[in-house]
Amino acid sequence: MSQQAHSKAIGESFSVLVFELQESRYAVDAARVLEILWLPELTPVEEAPDYVAGVFDLRGEIIPVVDLDHRFGHRAARYMVSDNVVVLEGRKRRFGIIVNQVLSVEENAVLVTYGEFGGPRAHSLLAGEVEVDEHIVMLLDHERIMMAEDAPRGDDTGHPTFCPDATAEELDTFRQRAAALRGTQDVAELGAQSAFAVAKMNGEYYGVALDLVKEFAIVRDVAPVPCTPPHILGNINLRGDIVTLVDIRGLLDIPPAELERTERVIVVEHENMLLGVPTDSVDDVVFVQSEQLEALPAAISREEEEFLRGEVPYRERMMTVLNLERILSSGRLMVDETV
Repeated sequence: MSQQAHSKAIGESFSVLVFELQESRYAVDAARVLEILWLPELTPVEEAPDYVAGVFDLRGEIIPVVDLDHRFGHRAARYMVSDNVVVLEGRKRRFGIIVNQVLSVEENAVLVTYGEFGGPRAHSLLAGEVEVDEHIVMLLDHERIMMAEDAPRGDDTGHPTFCPDATAEELDTFRQRAAALRGTQDVAELGAQSAFAVAKMNGEYYGVALDLVKEFAIVRDVAPVPCTPPHILGNINLRGDIVTLVDIRGLLDIPPAELERTERVIVVEHENMLLGVPTDSVDDVVFVQSEQLEALPAAISREEEEFLRGEVPYRERMMTVLNLERILSSGRLMVDETV
């Protein structure tokens, strides 16, 4: 076990980042988390252990990225544009792990078992178990992830190329993400492009300018706000900050949000307030050239058109690009604070 793991005691509460990998939930000490990124294109390294999927340049620092499936000794799964990389601070260097989905940061996780996954299985990546909202989640020992000497042997196929089964569109997305992460010079080389988070609402794709987004959060423990209109769904507590959930679907002429079906909230800062826009899911981040933005269909009403910037092709469909600033400034969403 790592020295950091040894500092935790049974029953102790601490913050963890909870993520999903192949339909299983894991946690890692949130104090070791540096950044959460969308998976970029990775460059394979011949001399690296076979569980290292490759490296990428994060603003001048080379970050090795571990395929946790391979590290656990399982057959590695196909990478998806919806995957994340969690960048961790290790004892010797920073590194990333590929996860399918980051779920939440939990501030009051309780360590309920420790060290029961080690013993004769010295290569175990699990430091113990934590209790999160009455659920037991496996806690990763982040220091062991990069220890090559105790890793289980894989199938020795390694990663000769990054994501060989990806479509041309997916590879382009991975490459653009990698270019953006390299730094300001590479971002400028991308030309007149804008980054958009791809949100799904009522089965349709909507683009939200990424420069407006503070983070993506999980919908949980929504507290109703009395004497407010129906589009104010309530408040959530986001690491001590109060985020008001605002349902914008009425302005888009689609059925209102149902919190039980809502997975993600897009958190933005608007007029010194933190607001959350509930979505069914956040599926991707894409880069769009200005010339790719197409005019809206003639069937769009003038009222809707005020809140939309256009459409762009996405996954053989069309993604509607929102003018979120105008939406949130709309008088139809304002609340009379004197009520």
